[in-house]
Amino acid sequence: MNNIDEIKDIIVGVFKARYKSDQLKAACKKYGMDIDDDVYSKADKIKSGLNKLSDQDIKTIAAKIEIDFNDSDLIKALSPYFGDSNLEFSFISRNAVIVYLEQQQNMEGKVGLEKFIEKFLPGSGWIDPFPAIFNDHIPSKAEVLQYYVKNDKSMSYRDLLTDELEITYFPDKKFIEFLKYLVSPEVRTAEEQIQYVKALNDIIQDDGYELIHCSSKGSFNYYQIQKRYLSTGNLKNLIFAPNGNIKKPDIVIEDSINNEIRLADDVSNCLMYNFKPNADGLKLNELIDWWKEEGAVPANEDAEKSLYIRLRSSLDSKAEKNFLYAYFGYYRNKEKKDVPALIPQVQLHYDPKTLRQRNGTPLYNRQRMDFLMLLPGGRNVVFEIDGKEHYSKDEKPSPQLYSEMVRSDRELKLKGYDVYRFGGYELCKENAGATICTFFDKFFEKYNIVF
Repeated sequence: MNNIDEIKDIIVGVFKARYKSDQLKAACKKYGMDIDDDVYSKADKIKSGLNKLSDQDIKTIAAKIEIDFNDSDLIKALSPYFGDSNLEFSFISRNAVIVYLEQQQNMEGKVGLEKFIEKFLPGSGWIDPFPAIFNDHIPSKAEVLQYYVKNDKSMSYRDLLTDELEITYFPDKKFIEFLKYLVSPEVRTAEEQIQYVKALNDIIQDDGYELIHCSSKGSFNYYQIQKRYLSTGNLKNLIFAPNGNIKKPDIVIEDSINNEIRLADDVSNCLMYNFKPNADGLKLNELIDWWKEEGAVPANEDAEKSLYIRLRSSLDSKAEKNFLYAYFGYYRNKEKKDVPALIPQVQLHYDPKTLRQRNGTPLYNRQRMDFLMLLPGGRNVVFEIDGKEHYSKDEKPSPQLYSEMVRSDRELKLKGYDVYRFGGYELCKENAGATICTFFDKFFEKYNIVF
């Protein structure tokens, strides 16, 4: 029997079990199978539809039902032919999760192993024969498995996860529920949650997903799985912090083939940071070290303070200066400064022509970001500080300015940036520092930044 025949048999078995006779014709038609009405059995009817199709069409149907039917047994049956190609979470990632949980020996956390198993055990039934210890009652399968792992110790966590729960073949939706349950407050303490979230994110990031903090109730934190919306391309260079009367950088193309640029003329007008290959975000310590290497810091001068003064010089408004001051001040005395760098006035777009040369119609509504933060894992975050010039003109509300602002936000989000806005008025109040620090505490918690 060749592979196509085997795949046909799997499709026949699934459709036969899933659909009643009066449902079969419509169901098969949905998946491109034109079955014969003059055939008696359901199996033969399904085969009649499959036999009219090419091998590639049959493979397409199999792949589609694997996704649509959300069934572990089907995923397992088709895995020899498709591997994990139809799954969001790879077999490699799933097996890495199994290895991690085996190492921890505490998958069940606070709920107990029996309850944890019951939540994710596929199917029903019990183990027969079951251990003699259960001579007073007939145990559930979960109860027996718990005994084998925790008491008898004849079964490892790896065996439980691989052979009994079979998480390798969980449909993506069920696998997501499994990951969320692992880090739920029902299962983990707050400290354990942070540990497990970080470890699991290191595993599933290659699949394009991550666990993020979504809500809190009292001391309980809740997490959800979401796609990692990353900016396209690798980090290459960063042009930021312009100062002086001319805020626009003088950029020239050094090598158009390799897309290399440099700053010309008065390079002190803007700063340019070149990332190392495969850089993962930008931390404050890394930016301070770069500042030292640039030779801009006298030997007896505090490099962090010197960098702060230079960055502050690029800011015009009191609100923006307060935002930068609060961030630097709050984390300045930390034993670890592995916090993400807060980068002011980052050049997002560049138009070499002036507004006059564009006949009064700008090519970009916004060429610079107020502040940018490059987080580990490829997540880029923009912070915008809104003064009245963002929503009013001549002291009157301007729907046009407002619409331009929100349109720019949409474009940024579509490019993979997260955008947070602050009202300038809020950041000029007496308690602005506390407001900013409280925000960043919650911000780092949400993005699982630990330092």
